[in-house]
Amino acid sequence: MNNKILKILILILIVMFVGWFCFFIGLDFALKTLLLTMIIDYILGISLAIIGKSKHGDGKLSSKIGYKGLLKKINMILLVGLAVIIENYLVAIGIQVKYIKDITIIAFIVNEGISIIENSRLAGLNILDVFTRFIEFLNNIKFNNKNKK
Repeated sequence: MNNKILKILILILIVMFVGWFCFFIGLDFALKTLLLTMIIDYILGISLAIIGKSKHGDGKLSSKIGYKGLLKKINMILLVGLAVIIENYLVAIGIQVKYIKDITIIAFIVNEGISIIENSRLAGLNILDVFTRFIEFLNNIKFNNKNKK
């Protein structure tokens, strides 16, 4: 079978699984917000790639980079599902926790928000200096953590 067709089939299966998984864990407000920020970020990324200003690869539209981005977003949703499973397990054994899923979702929403701001800057929008400094601060933290490993 052709490699591209296999990749497309795998992606379709993963999207179907994630759809089922979202149905299983429920679409509350937090998860809807995460999905919306993911969609906005992905559309902005594709738009930048079409005009040749993407922050990934050579800056141009690439199915390989787009596929990788989708897989990252699918992985985020699966990690939210894992947080739900852990939360439910802890409640089942008598440990009263209620916010593991929400904390996980908030972390991913912040990550997507940062990416949306970066993409907006690349698109030429004037972003407040506070956001720019915040992104630089977070990038320094990421860079420093990578050096420690």
